[in-house]
Amino acid sequence: MHTYIGKPRAKENKKSVAANAVAQKKGHGKQSVGLMDNRTVAVTQKNIQRQAVDHPKESPIADNKKVAQRIVRQSDFLKFKRVKDEEGGVGIYRSAGLSGPWAKINDKTNAAYRDAAVEILGSKDALYSLGFHGVIVEKNNGGRNPYTNSHLIGAAFGGQLKYTSPADNIRYHPESVEYKKWQEDESKVEKKGRLGYITAASYDSSSGVAANMASAIIGVIRGEQSSQEADQLEQKLKQMLTCVEYIPPTVVFRYDDIEDAGLSFRDQWDNVNAGLQLSSGVTKVGVYSALLDMKVIKDDSKVPVDIKPATLVISSRSDIVNLLKRITVSNNGRMKIILKGLNAKFKLNESVRNKVFIDYLLSQQEVKALKLSIDIAKGFDLSTVNTVTLDDLSSSPDATSSAAVSSSHEGE
Repeated sequence: MHTYIGKPRAKENKKSVAANAVAQKKGHGKQSVGLMDNRTVAVTQKNIQRQAVDHPKESPIADNKKVAQRIVRQSDFLKFKRVKDEEGGVGIYRSAGLSGPWAKINDKTNAAYRDAAVEILGSKDALYSLGFHGVIVEKNNGGRNPYTNSHLIGAAFGGQLKYTSPADNIRYHPESVEYKKWQEDESKVEKKGRLGYITAASYDSSSGVAANMASAIIGVIRGEQSSQEADQLEQKLKQMLTCVEYIPPTVVFRYDDIEDAGLSFRDQWDNVNAGLQLSSGVTKVGVYSALLDMKVIKDDSKVPVDIKPATLVISSRSDIVNLLKRITVSNNGRMKIILKGLNAKFKLNESVRNKVFIDYLLSQQEVKALKLSIDIAKGFDLSTVNTVTLDDLSSSPDATSSAAVSSSHEGE
């Protein structure tokens, strides 16, 4: 069985993240990491350890003062069987030691597993509000949070089985990492791996990141608050930003194949947490709107600026089409769902049609992301629209649209 040598590991339980932080912080991510196992073939053992001892070189960081700890997670030994034989069917098998016994992995990604990690790592809800209102650089993807609960060792490779405490195997990565190259790397291992293991390294940011972030955000509006009020807002916000300590500045995905070294590879992502920086276009309106969303400020009468959203007045079918062209959806299937619900509203009774239509649009996360309120121009009859199709949305938004947009706080 391959385990860490050097500093002893904390017991694998729900509090092991905190224990690991204490044990590893002294080394600022530089401690040596090796592997050992109970295999009887000495040559093979030396080869594996020779590969594993390279781990301290993972992901150099320029400023170690900003790093609290490095969390390194490895899969068990993985055997990829693509042809049915006397040992069993095709699939991915895992074993604590190279000599077996091997057990087929039948696990799948479990949402409950990821959600349980939030109890320790902290909720990402604050980041959704900050991204939605343009306070931080990282923007929401439609109605989704800009950061996702990411497995360091995926369920397909036995990560959930090996690391039973979710917070030991989950970190927060931006979608641009998780749903692109990282998934491609996992797919490459599934399709081409023969016999080997995966190593994932993640660097947790220091506890000062949340405090600095809260200070920067409240700094935008500090001049409009008393010193005591501003300090209270900053403290509340800091408590809601615990999660940012688990958005790593650097992450690494590595696969070592024992049978065929040519299949081994390593990918590294730097500046993963750069999206937490204050946006260059941040406004007081954006900060106040986010703080209200997060309930850091609970009474909007205490907000000294007008935070009412701009109003889009719809007076024609083309206004509806142009509005839909402006939203960002994940795929055509999602847009079809929106259109199906929208088209049903055109046929409603006149007494409720306008209200139901507006409520439906504003309930869609992709429309919410535009930060608009919507109204129907007096005299415009929605029933004349009949239907809107995907073909209507195939061209760019019409610059000559008659929709009127009013805002009382542009440039705030």
